Amino acid sequence: MEDHLVRNLIYGLMKDFAEMLVEGIKENPEQFAYTSACMAFIQLLEEKGISTNFNSFDEEIVNHVYSEITSFLTHSA
Repeated sequence: MEDHLVRNLIYGLMKDFAEMLVEGIKENPEQFAYTSACMAFIQLLEEKGISTNFNSFDEEIVNHVYSEITSFLTHSA
């Protein structure tokens, strides 16, 4: 199978999942406690001129965010 076909398919699916997550976080913030806290922390740092990203978070926090996202996608599908 050609690489570009696989990539196009995967990127298309990921875009759809991303849209579902954006809407889910907006509509159900209580289901995304860790995700919301991470976003708020990143925003607060940016307002103070400090650049950071999600990769700088502790592994345990990242795992909680992934768990929230997986749970949402599992129940939304």
